[in-house]
Amino acid sequence: MKIFSVKVDVNRYQYFLPQDQKLRMVFDCTPKLPGWVPPTVYVYQPKHLRGNFLSFLSSGALICDQTAFREMREFFEMSGELLPLPHAAELFHVLNVLECFNALDEERTDWVLGQETGARIGIRRYAFHRNRLPEVPLFKIPETCRGEILTVEGMKDPEDEFKPSVERLGLTGLLFRQIWSDES
Repeated sequence: MKIFSVKVDVNRYQYFLPQDQKLRMVFDCTPKLPGWVPPTVYVYQPKHLRGNFLSFLSSGALICDQTAFREMREFFEMSGELLPLPHAAELFHVLNVLECFNALDEERTDWVLGQETGARIGIRRYAFHRNRLPEVPLFKIPETCRGEILTVEGMKDPEDEFKPSVERLGLTGLLFRQIWSDES
């Protein structure tokens, strides 16, 4: 079993920024749908490739186009809420991941500590409690919920898992970085 961090490849693919530069888009496992007002957005680097997945830079959310929405809707609905995001006569959807699990093995995790305070400020090497891993396609952990989306591979049939499905369908724009394996 492996866990991957899921991010949009902003070095190669387009991403959105809000027109209002003071607006901070934070997706931290709290529902947004009841008061959701889609922000006016623009593509910051229009010469980058257009992928099926976009994001708000470092927001902790995924944005999908209509193709990815159609193909992956079931995965998204199991993982959180879908928020409409109209842009340039197209309807995109923001996936706000609501599934947040206490699965990190804090004792075996290698932490980045602040030089002056010694406080935990990041994770160098992840360790997870295997028995606490969720069966939802996409999830977060409390320690990194403001910016990191995770997915598990090797728990179910590949057709029922997020990463293999994205790859099989040829959907573009995402990076999967392995952060943990139960074999190590």
